[in-house]
Amino acid sequence: MKRSIKTVLTVSLVVLILLVSSSYVVWRKLDQGIEELNQAKAARHTTATVMRKEYVKFDLLNHSYVNDFGHVVEMPPGSEHWRVYYRINNFDQVPEPKRSALTASEQVRIAKYGDRFYYWGPEGREIFQSLEKGDMIGIVYRYMGDEKEIINIYTQSNNRLQLTAR
Repeated sequence: MKRSIKTVLTVSLVVLILLVSSSYVVWRKLDQGIEELNQAKAARHTTATVMRKEYVKFDLLNHSYVNDFGHVVEMPPGSEHWRVYYRINNFDQVPEPKRSALTASEQVRIAKYGDRFYYWGPEGREIFQSLEKGDMIGIVYRYMGDEKEIINIYTQSNNRLQLTAR
């Protein structure tokens, strides 16, 4: 009888130690996941280089485009875009190894969809005309995994160009 009580206590103690240690490991993983999520939600600033500009007028044959996330966006005929295509210069604001992952994913994205672009309607025509190939623009972005969300772009003269959800 004494032996079985001793065995039960030993097994209970081992189970308790396993529960406490596994709870600690799970808690640390959750904490790490929350920290990564908070880092991803943080806005970061970098630069981009204007690669080209393009005027696009949508009609019955040409009435859609592919956005930054690879989704097809339908446009009503008669809509106009003044587009500035750009490439992000670096992700130096992010520590390694995430920086390399973001750079690699951006290269894959460019190969698949081409350069990123921002567009204006008629109200942004002056801004469009003020930019030239090779100009530097500022980018505010955040990331989730390897996907980047462009939050804002701005010119060197600090004229902020607000992006809206598209």
